[in-house]
Amino acid sequence: MLSGDQIRILELLPSGDEGPAAPLRGHVYIVSLSSNPDYEAVSYVWGKPDGRTNIEVSGRSFGISSNLDALLRRLRYTNRKRQIWADQICIDQSNLSEKTTQVKMMGDIYSKCRQCLIWMGEIPESIPQSGVEDAIHLLEFMATPDDVNVPEFLSTRDKFLKVFEVLYLIHPHGNTWWSRIWTDDVATEGISRWAMDLKGFPKRDADNFYRDWAHDHYNACNGRALDRSFLRSTVEDHAGSTRVLGVSGVMVDTVQIISPQRSTAPESDARISENLRAWYKLAASRQPGGVSAGTRPEFDEQFCRLVVADILELRDEDDPESQSRMPNAEDLGNAWKFIKEGIQSPGEVWIKESHMPSQLCNQVFFVTASGMMGMGPWDTLPRDEVWIFDGGNYPFTIRPRHERGSKAEFDFVGCCYIQGIMFGERFQKQEELSSRRIYIY
Repeated sequence: MLSGDQIRILELLPSGDEGPAAPLRGHVYIVSLSSNPDYEAVSYVWGKPDGRTNIEVSGRSFGISSNLDALLRRLRYTNRKRQIWADQICIDQSNLSEKTTQVKMMGDIYSKCRQCLIWMGEIPESIPQSGVEDAIHLLEFMATPDDVNVPEFLSTRDKFLKVFEVLYLIHPHGNTWWSRIWTDDVATEGISRWAMDLKGFPKRDADNFYRDWAHDHYNACNGRALDRSFLRSTVEDHAGSTRVLGVSGVMVDTVQIISPQRSTAPESDARISENLRAWYKLAASRQPGGVSAGTRPEFDEQFCRLVVADILELRDEDDPESQSRMPNAEDLGNAWKFIKEGIQSPGEVWIKESHMPSQLCNQVFFVTASGMMGMGPWDTLPRDEVWIFDGGNYPFTIRPRHERGSKAEFDFVGCCYIQGIMFGERFQKQEELSSRRIYIY
C-alpha cells in the first residue's frame, strides 16, 4: 500500500540474447518522490485490453494492453535494466483510493522524472521507412532552411503527399494520444528536458529547442515599473483588441550587422567553436576605433561574458544559494579556451549543464551601430531597433513601421540578449534617459 508521496517504479529487465521477442520481465519497488528517485515516465494511450499481452512482474504474470507491450519492447535495453513509471503497472487499478491519490500526484510524477517518453504508437506497415525519413527531413528543413538542403520530394507531388500522410500520424486529429486527459500535464510539466523518437532516430535534448537565458536573474529595466495606464488605454482605444500593445521604454541602439554563421541544435563542439570565432572577428571589426592592444583584454572578457550569458545556472536543488552566479575568472578563461580551441574543460559548469548550447544555438549574433554585441531571434534584421521596456527584464528587438508614416508604430521581433545592459547598466549612468510611448503590433 502506498502512502504519502510514494509511487511504484518498474525495473524493466533487459532482453538479453533472446532479442525483441523475449518475454517482458521486471520488478516493482516503492520510492518517495521527495527522495528524488531516478526514473523515466511514459505517456501513452492504453488502448483496448485484449488479454493476450503480459509482463512478468516479480515472478507473477501481469496483463497489460498491447500498446503498452509495444512501448516497453521499444524501451527495453538488451544488456541493462531500465527504471520506468507506467500507470498501468505502477498504480493498483483495482484500488479506487490509491488511483484517486495517484491521479492527484500526476503533475509531480511527470515533472520530477528524469526523462518523459511520449509514445504515439507504432508506425503502420503501410508507411515505408523512406516516407518517415522524408518527413523528418521536411521538419529539419522548416526549422533550419539555411543549413538543410531542399528536400527532393518537394518537387514531386506523390512523395509530398506521402510525407503529409506520415505527419498526420502525430497530428492531433490523427493520433489519439492528444485526447488523453493527462496530455496537458505531460506537455507542460513532463517534457523532462528532452524529446525522443523510438523508431531509431537520434534523441534530441529539449534544452536545445528553446533559449535557456536566466529569466529570473536579469533586470534590464533596472526596476522601472510597467506603464499600466498606457497599456490599458491602448486596449480601450482599439476596441478591446489585444493585437496592439502600448508600452513605454527607452530606445537603446539599432542592429547594424548580423553574422551569417549560425549554430543549430544540436551542433558539434568544433562547429560551435568555429562559429564563435567568426562572431568574435565580426564584433572586433565593428568596434568604434577598433580593438587595440590596450582595449583587447576588456573586449575579450565582454565577448566571453556574452558566450556564457553573463550568468551561470547551476540547477542544484539541494543548495538554493548555488542556483546561479556570475562567471568568475576561471569560468571566463575556460570559455575563452573553448572559443579558441573548441576544447571543453572537465566539469566546466556552462558546458556541463547544457548552458552553452542552449544559450548559443538557434540564435543570430549581431552587432549594433555603437558596437554592442547581442543575440536574438533568427528573423532579426539590420535596422531593427533594440529597446528596453519599462517593467521588462530583457531588451527587445522591434521593427519600425516607417511605411505607415508613424515613428511610434513597430512590429514585434522578440527578446534579445545584449552584453552590458542585462542588469540595468543603461540606467545606472548619470545621464537621464527619457522614456517614449510606442505601439507594438
